[in-house]
Amino acid sequence: MRPLTQTSYDTEGVRRVARTLLRHIRPETRHEAFAILDGRIGVYAVDRTVIAAEIDYYFNESEPLAA
Repeated sequence: MRPLTQTSYDTEGVRRVARTLLRHIRPETRHEAFAILDGRIGVYAVDRTVIAAEIDYYFNESEPLAA
């Protein structure tokens, strides 16, 4: 399997999946949330900023990312 190019990653899709996983799994800590998301969808994120932003939003530490 060839690796995806940077333009092949769907940031919006990563956001939606991250938000859904957090809602259903309900991690208790930020560390647990990051471990779960990084393990399941980290390969689809160009960088971990999107994952970190969704974790912040889940724990009510910031506003949601602009759509």
